[in-house]
Amino acid sequence: MRGLLNPILLMVIMIILFFSTTQIDAESKSGLDALLLPRVIIGFIFLLSISLFVKNLFNIKNKQRKGKFNILEWIKGNKEVLVVFISFAAYVALLPNLGFILSTLLFLFSLSILIIRPGKNIKSWSTISIYNISFTFIIYYIFMKVLNVMLPTL
Repeated sequence: MRGLLNPILLMVIMIILFFSTTQIDAESKSGLDALLLPRVIIGFIFLLSISLFVKNLFNIKNKQRKGKFNILEWIKGNKEVLVVFISFAAYVALLPNLGFILSTLLFLFSLSILIIRPGKNIKSWSTISIYNISFTFIIYYIFMKVLNVMLPTL
């Protein structure tokens, strides 16, 4: 049953987020509005959560779970997921105060630290930094110049 809870919760969150996009000012000169990217991402995550739900549904039918659900065990098994959600919440909270560029760089570097653990083979921190900085400025350019969507500034 626990395997079904996560995708259901994710689907509910995506539905709420989809309807909250109606609060975004969608005026744009290029014909592509500010609603396009969030709705595409939300729809993609919703479809992935449906596939996860179906996969877990078949897994539950194929085997019996032993023991009861333990929240501490779940937290221990999902530390990385919780850190990503906490990082994303901090990103959203810092976005209006620090602006898009600085808060996005902080978010990407925090995720890089989470993903790259000691003992993993990495190229170098300078390469990762170049990727993070390049990605941030490419996204900034696409939104500001191509889509004419204003992003929060410092």
